[in-house]
Amino acid sequence: MVNKRIFVSLCIGLMFIVLTAQKTLSASFSADVLWKMEGMPERYSKLYMSDNLYRFDTVQDEQSLGFIIDQKTDKAIILNLTKRVYSEGSRADTMMGNPFEAHFAMRSMYKVVDEGEEILNDVKCYKQALKMNKIVIQRVWISKKYNFPVKIVTYNRDKVYMLVELSNIKEEGVSKDVFLPPGDFKFISLAEAEAKERSRKPRWLVKIIERVPDAPVLKPPFKRVMKKGDLLRAKYTKGTVIKFKATGKSDIQYVAFKDGEYVDTLGQYSGDSYKEAEFSSLPDGANEIVVNAKDGKFTLEAVVLDQ
Repeated sequence: MVNKRIFVSLCIGLMFIVLTAQKTLSASFSADVLWKMEGMPERYSKLYMSDNLYRFDTVQDEQSLGFIIDQKTDKAIILNLTKRVYSEGSRADTMMGNPFEAHFAMRSMYKVVDEGEEILNDVKCYKQALKMNKIVIQRVWISKKYNFPVKIVTYNRDKVYMLVELSNIKEEGVSKDVFLPPGDFKFISLAEAEAKERSRKPRWLVKIIERVPDAPVLKPPFKRVMKKGDLLRAKYTKGTVIKFKATGKSDIQYVAFKDGEYVDTLGQYSGDSYKEAEFSSLPDGANEIVVNAKDGKFTLEAVVLDQ
C-alpha cells in the first residue's frame, strides 16, 4: 500500500509540474508580423517569445536580420542571417530596425493614456495612446496575457505613418536554440558591424552611382518636372541652406556626393507628409545633392535660404 503522505506529496508535485508547464506554455508563442511604413513596401516576418526573451526577424536593405532581446537583462543579440555573423549589444542598439524596441523607448518620451480594452486577433489587449499634449503620436494594443504589443500604429499629422501587427499567434513551446546564434555564425563586434554596414552599398544605391556621371547638373534655385527613374545633381555650397519641395505624387531619395563620388545617403522622402527636405550642411565636404525620383511624377523646386 502506498504511504498516504507520499501519495499526497506526489499529487502536489504533479500539480506543480502541470501548472508550471501551463505557465511556460502561456508565455511561449510564435506569430506572423506585418510591418507597413509610408512609402515603403510591406514586410512580413516572424516573432518568437519565451518568457523574458523574444526574437524579431525582418529584412532591411536586402539583408535578413534577427533581433534577440532579453527583456530582463536588456541585452541583445543581433543576427545578420545573410552574412551569417552576429553581434552583441543592448536592446537600445536595435531600435532603428526593431519597431517594438522603438515603441518601448517612446513610452518614456510621451504621456501614456489608457483607452480601455479591446480584443484584437482573438487576444485581449489594453489599448493605450502615446500623446504629446493633445496630439496622438502612437497607439498600441498590448496583450494582457503576454504583456507585449500586438499592434502598433504610429501617426504623422493624423495620418497613419507606420503599422506593425501580429497575427496567427500560436501558443507553443519555442526551442531555446531560437534565441541563440547558430553555431557556425561568426562573432563580430557591434562597432565592426556598423562600420561594415556603412561601407556596404545596397543595390539601389549602386544603380544611382552608376548613373550619376550622365545626370544633369543644376544650380539652385530651379524648378524641374521629374518622374520615376529621373536623376539630377543639385550643386551645394558650404554655408548655405537648400530646401527642396515636391508638388505631386513623389517618392524621392537624396544622396550626398562630392565631385561625382558617393559620400553618404541623406534620406528618403515619400508620401503626403514628406514633401519638403531641407539641408543646411552635407557630410565630409560633399558639394552635390543627387536627387533620385524613386516613384511618382512631380515638380521639384529647389531654393537657397538664408542661414
